[in-house]
Order: sequence, then C-alpha cells, then structure tokens
Amino acid sequence: MPAKARNKRMEASSLTFDGNKSAAALGRTTARRAAIGTDQAGNAVAEKARDQFSAPAYVSDKPKQPVRNPARFSAVPSPHAPAVSVSLRFIVTGMLSLFTGVTWLVFRPDILAAYHYNQYVIAVTHLFTLGWITSIIMGAMYQLVPVALETKLHSERLARRQFVLHLIGFAGMVWMFWIWDMKQVGHFASILGVGIGLFVYNIARTLKSIPRWNGIAAAIASALFWLSFTLLAGLYLAAAKCWAFSPFDPMAQMHAHAHLGVVGFMLMMIVGVS
Repeated sequence: MPAKARNKRMEASSLTFDGNKSAAALGRTTARRAAIGTDQAGNAVAEKARDQFSAPAYVSDKPKQPVRNPARFSAVPSPHAPAVSVSLRFIVTGMLSLFTGVTWLVFRPDILAAYHYNQYVIAVTHLFTLGWITSIIMGAMYQLVPVALETKLHSERLARRQFVLHLIGFAGMVWMFWIWDMKQVGHFASILGVGIGLFVYNIARTLKSIPRWNGIAAAIASALFWLSFTLLAGLYLAAAKCWAFSPFDPMAQMHAHAHLGVVGFMLMMIVGVS
C-alpha cells in the first residue's frame, strides 16, 4: 500500500477515536450536571415541605420566656431563720388545742347557749385564745420576726423553755376554770405569765438588734406591749376574784381584759405583719 494512502487512513482513525472520546466526555458531563440539578431540585422541594409543615400557625410578637428549672429556683432557707422545731411545737400545740376545743363543743353544745360569764364558757374561751390563737401567733413570731426583719432570734433555748411554761400554764388554767378553782387559776396564770414574760423579752431583744426599724417592727413592739398589759389585767382579775379588793365591776374588768387581748394584741399583731 502506498505510504500516502496509509497516512490518510491513520489520520481518519485518529479523528474517529478523538470524536468518540469527546462524545463520551460530553455525555459524562451532561449526566453529572443532570444529577446535580436533580439533587438541588430535590433539596429545594424537601426544604419547602419542611418549612410548610414545621411553620407555626401563629407566631406571637412577645419574646419567648426562658424555661426555668424548678430545682434551680427553689426557695432558699433564710440564714436568719431559727430551727424549725422552735416554731413547730407552738403551731402543733395550737392545732391540737383547736381540735380539742371543737370536740369539746361537739359533745357539750349547751356551752354555746349558756350565759357567757360561767366557768365552762370561760374555760373553752381560754382554750381557744391561749391554746390555739396565742400559741399559733407565738410560733409564727419566732419564725417571722428574724426572717422579715433580717436578724437572728435572740435565744432559741429561751424559746424552748418558754414553750414548756406556756403549755403548763394555759392547760392548767383551762382545767381550773372548768372546775372553778380560782386560786389554782391564779397559780397557773402566774406560770403562764412567766412564759409570756420570756416571750416578750426574747422578741424585744430580737427587735433591738434589727438593722432597720420599720412599720412591721413597730407593730410587733406595740403588740408585745398590749400582750403584757392583757396579762397584768388577767392576773389582777384573778386576784380580785380571790380576795375581793378591786373597786371595779367584775364584768367591766372581764370585758377590758378580753378587749386588750383581742384588739390590742391579736389584731395589732395580725394587721401589723400582714
């Protein structure tokens, strides 16, 4: 075969091979672009569907409140609070006195219909006023005064001793009123008076150490004054019953004693700390 013809055939084969190679490369490029386009279209459809189903029906303009951990924001005991047992024993005594008084009236409803100046009415009245209300107030004061006024209770040991005197005093008074032994009422009232004196002294010394004097402290101090005055009026009334030396009418003395306790002490304490 002549050399010229052989060269032409080789050039034609080379062109054919290059064309096939270019066509294959073009096909691969086209397929890759098509795959990329498909992936982008699929991603766009997926994002649109996700936005459609996850978008809230209503979006508030208010900023979202942070989620609070209840354990993190739990109440922290005040460093000024005394031991729980100091207040708890008074409060438990008060609730037991309330239960006892209500049970007493359930079995003796005639007491409610009787004249108010008789031994049974006076006994039940002192069970409620001294055993229930006064015990609850004393227990609350031992806890509230140090926490609210940011100071330490003067003496927890004094408060525990006062509780014993308070319990013996009012329980003995209630029983002696029931059997109408006024001399023994005076004896148990003296024991109660010593306990109340310890209470007044303990709270007064606590008030003396507060960093800032405010309305709550003034109301508590006023209530302590009226509590002391109520105690003195009650002791005077019991002594006058035994020895008949008082120039005042017994009914007027009893009414004065009751108003001093209810309005002067209890109401002043409740309104002052509320």
